[in-house]
Amino acid sequence: MKKRIIFALFLIGFAAILGQIILMRELLVVFYGNELSTGVVLANWLIWTSFGALLLGKFARRWGERETKFATFQIILSLLLPISIVGVRGSKLFLGASPGEILGFLPIFLISFLTLAPFCLISGGLFPLGSEMAQRRGEERAALLGKVYLLEAIGSSVGGLLFNYIFIHLLTPLQMAFCLAFLLLFSSYLLYTERRRLGYRIGSLVLFLLVLFLLPQAQKLSYLSRRLQWKGFQLIESTDTVYGNLTMTKRGDQISLFENGLLVFTYPDVLTAEESVLFALLEHPSPRKVLLIGGGVGGSLEQILKDKAIERVVYIELDPKLIQMGRENLPSEEVKNLSDPRVELINTDGRLWVKKSMEKFDVVIVNLPDPYTAQINRFYTIEFFAEAKRILNPRGMISLTVTSSENYIGPELSRYLSSIFASLKKVFPDVVVIPGDLNRFIGCRSAGVLTYRPEVLVERLKGRGIEARYVREYYLPFKLSQERIEYLLSNLKGSPKLNRDFYPISYYNDMVLWSTYFSQSFKKVFLLFSKMNLGWIALPVMILFLFFWSRRRKLRGKAILLAVMSMGFAEIAFEVMIILAFQVFFGYLYYKLGLLITAYMIGLAIGSGLSTHWLRRISLPFLCFTGIQLLVAIYPLLLLATFTLFSTGSSPSWGANFLFPLLIFGGGLLGGFQFPLSNRLYLGSGGKVSRSAGLVYGLDLVGSCFGALLASAFLLPILGIPGTCWALALINFGAFLILVVQM
Repeated sequence: MKKRIIFALFLIGFAAILGQIILMRELLVVFYGNELSTGVVLANWLIWTSFGALLLGKFARRWGERETKFATFQIILSLLLPISIVGVRGSKLFLGASPGEILGFLPIFLISFLTLAPFCLISGGLFPLGSEMAQRRGEERAALLGKVYLLEAIGSSVGGLLFNYIFIHLLTPLQMAFCLAFLLLFSSYLLYTERRRLGYRIGSLVLFLLVLFLLPQAQKLSYLSRRLQWKGFQLIESTDTVYGNLTMTKRGDQISLFENGLLVFTYPDVLTAEESVLFALLEHPSPRKVLLIGGGVGGSLEQILKDKAIERVVYIELDPKLIQMGRENLPSEEVKNLSDPRVELINTDGRLWVKKSMEKFDVVIVNLPDPYTAQINRFYTIEFFAEAKRILNPRGMISLTVTSSENYIGPELSRYLSSIFASLKKVFPDVVVIPGDLNRFIGCRSAGVLTYRPEVLVERLKGRGIEARYVREYYLPFKLSQERIEYLLSNLKGSPKLNRDFYPISYYNDMVLWSTYFSQSFKKVFLLFSKMNLGWIALPVMILFLFFWSRRRKLRGKAILLAVMSMGFAEIAFEVMIILAFQVFFGYLYYKLGLLITAYMIGLAIGSGLSTHWLRRISLPFLCFTGIQLLVAIYPLLLLATFTLFSTGSSPSWGANFLFPLLIFGGGLLGGFQFPLSNRLYLGSGGKVSRSAGLVYGLDLVGSCFGALLASAFLLPILGIPGTCWALALINFGAFLILVVQM
């Protein structure tokens, strides 16, 4: 295979992984980081990519010379990524939504569906086009497809490594898009040169020079597109870090900070800052040491330091850039609190720090957004509450804030609040809940310390000389009126599911609550799926098995394609599940995300390479294919056993750097090994390479599409990690049995 073709095939995976990471991060900013939106985005990505593979694979032979048409589609792809980035950033304006507004399911689906379509169609179509281009007379077709798949996987591995270890630290998304365009245009020029197409060469050269001109202007273009995204606000600063996008805006006298599109704080907002801190401090008879997780720059730290009895505050903030933006843009009287000698600022994950800390505190204040995402949900689980209890003094307490309603609590909101309330009571013997539009949950390690009596809190407020504007003698009796407290507590009764690390039900309840604001239809869907159990998985698997069993040895081709789809489903579900488990154990996913993704792609590449190398030597390919399917069915049970054993320890660093990358590598290895085998079996002795490649590759992506959507939105939140492992084992064992009856 010629070098220019190898380079072009390598760029298929390289472009796909860079485009996927960049556009998903951009869409997460629009969709405020919600995992449901991540599932929808990934599902749309995969379905458009599979459609591109199927469509272009079917019609590839009808369009001109192989290298010329491949180079032409490379040029189109080079233009689409920067255009798509700008399109994503302006998508809310197109729908008439405001920056920072939480969108419903339908707008999320429509935005991702429309903005991803152009790039994904062409990106997916390059695989069958590349297979057609690389075909040489006399070469076995299955081996050829394995080589193309291997080169694509290597390109994805290199692209993932470069993004996570180099590009993300040095370049903006638009700069990365222009660099990718540079490589694609260079590759197209090489392909055109071979065919001596002067007009094509001149065109690609002109675009190549245009990209070189625009590359130094990318920073300015990025700022202009961000201004479009935050129209209606004065854009102070917007920057991408390893943790996501941070944007600071101004409207009137108020400065707001958004992290991945989700509001972190607005300054000044004295009422919210006082309530987030003072209720917890006043509930404690004599607090001295405080742990603050998040939100300190927005005014919470200032409120803590008003209590002169406080001797030490440990303030945990994950992203150091957030602190830097606060220092540079907030009033000096606010940021000076960061330099108070009583304050120790630590940039790390709060969950990880609590888990490893040996220091004792009187009050732990979790000042984070609602559990809109699985990442934030880790701070609302029984396991985290137990870890926080361990570092509390005998009369110590934890405080957290959850969005509620002042006057009416509906059934969805009641279910959501009850889950958090019950989880907190499972760990702490005494819990009080302060009513309001934001509920303050406070749990104490000892019974008899917490109180609903406003006069006690007023006495402590005055005794400590705390100067508060809102949380004071005229406000506390109203806030803690008996009628309001009784109404709230009456809606927290019942026996809700407890929120755990491996069973993140509050995350799902929040999605149900969120869906009710936009559509009753989606509300019904979420409530229906909330009743899901393993029987929902077992029944369709059994029906499919009986259908194939009734037609034994007659549907071998369809059984192969079904196994390919189930493997795609399992692969993406393995990836999502391992990443979630990693987040639960270590809490610094973004530091290691590049390692995990790269480990998966390396596994895919090695599996594909080994399978391609041994393809001619495998005398019983269908039997080997069936054996691989059995391993795929066993693998989730191996994952479950590993997670269970690892949860009993202290999450050593070798787990992050070796064990979890090895687990995700294993999933990629199985998927990579199966793909060339499936092509050999499906191609048989006839059939066009491009069409067969597009079909097998497309169905693999269709399975992955459903795996992304169902695993992130339903399986993991409802069945938890253990239930999802058993579900994946059932699905793939069913595919194994279907293959067995076709032998």
